[in-house]
Amino acid sequence: MQIKVQKVIVEALELGAYHKQYAGQSVQVWVNPPSEKRREFSLLRDEIKKLEDDRKELRETIVPDAAENLGKRTGELLVKMDEWLSEMWSQGPQETHLSVAEIVKLREETFDIEPQLFGWLVMSSRRMMVEHLGAVKKA
Repeated sequence: MQIKVQKVIVEALELGAYHKQYAGQSVQVWVNPPSEKRREFSLLRDEIKKLEDDRKELRETIVPDAAENLGKRTGELLVKMDEWLSEMWSQGPQETHLSVAEIVKLREETFDIEPQLFGWLVMSSRRMMVEHLGAVKKA
């Protein structure tokens, strides 16, 4: 018998878990990306956080030019994160794919109205990947 390894396993992240008003909507999450893709997320997340911390410190010490440069670098990393998210959220059926432009729009639309939603989507997606790995290891 030959076992066919599934290179792409997609699971639905139900937005109703965030709030009942979002029930019936979901994002399709690639839960078994290769290790290099999982590592890429961690590196991007850590670098963005460090830059934001450094930028805050520079603003507090009144070094606006340096803070502005870190802000630009953070923006570049966010573009890479959006590309990563688009890949993770675009492995299911074609009609469920999210482009980079759609992800940017979602982040911008939720910023004032529903500021926790975007972060919840990202971290819940990551948690699904970790849980998938945990389930595989326990089996």
